[in-house]
Amino acid sequence: INHNYNLATYDGVKWMFSAFDMDNTFGIEDLNGWVFEKPYEDPSQLGPILPFSREENRLLYIISKYDKEAFKARYTYLRNTVMSESNIYTHFYNFVAVVSKRVFNEEYNIWPTTPRSGAQYVDAILNYYRLRCIYMDQAVANL
Repeated sequence: INHNYNLATYDGVKWMFSAFDMDNTFGIEDLNGWVFEKPYEDPSQLGPILPFSREENRLLYIISKYDKEAFKARYTYLRNTVMSESNIYTHFYNFVAVVSKRVFNEEYNIWPTTPRSGAQYVDAILNYYRLRCIYMDQAVANL
């Protein structure tokens, strides 16, 4: 929510999100990769929408407050296309499939204590994404 991105621009007019410091990605809370944060709260208990609170993420707060309908429309479009679970699953598995066993082994030889590797972790990432989508869909609907 409040990590792992920078805003970047080439012309000072069009801005885009750029990934940064991916050690807290897909629910990993501990820098060593051992702790998963909860991807959602109970959707029926969503009171103040945390992803859009001023304290949690100032940029999302401003966008959702001052251009709410455009934000909701864009979110809905993205969730039904590039951010749909099926699209993310397909791209993720296709990406992992092109990494050879030799490369995985070399990575392990260099970083033998890296946690959260292997097929189980891919499944855990995708399940985290699925659960986070449930939460975010509800949060956006409640704006």
